[in-house]
Amino acid sequence: FGVEPSGAGWKAVNCCPILPPDNVYTDPLKFDASAKDLGPATVAGQQAERWQWYDSIFKIVHMDTQDWFVGKNAQGEPVPLVNTETITPFGGAAIGQFFGNYSQFSTAIDASKFDISGLDTCQPPSQGCNPQPDDSSALRRFATAS
Repeated sequence: FGVEPSGAGWKAVNCCPILPPDNVYTDPLKFDASAKDLGPATVAGQQAERWQWYDSIFKIVHMDTQDWFVGKNAQGEPVPLVNTETITPFGGAAIGQFFGNYSQFSTAIDASKFDISGLDTCQPPSQGCNPQPDDSSALRRFATAS
């Protein structure tokens, strides 16, 4: 849906249903079931636990290696610190790497960011709810349907 500022919060200006897989919050600490705890590690001077798993085809052919380093915040809650994904198509040599830094990660929620009025009367946009050409989620749905 679209929103615009309204006082201290937001007002819904157009609404379309959000369909799976786009309506799912991805918890950065919800690891693959095959993840293995590789033990303690130090990342940028912080104590962490290293977790690793492989994204695979048919659970046999590795396409990448996921390495996650998880620390704890001041309240003792687990927080992601660093994620490294090494791309190894079809189990071959590494062709690239993604590095995610979560140094500013916070479990705190600013409730004002979710104060959205008008949801009960919100109407679809004038062009309707069909995906737009620049909508990457529409491309993802098209690719999975093909």
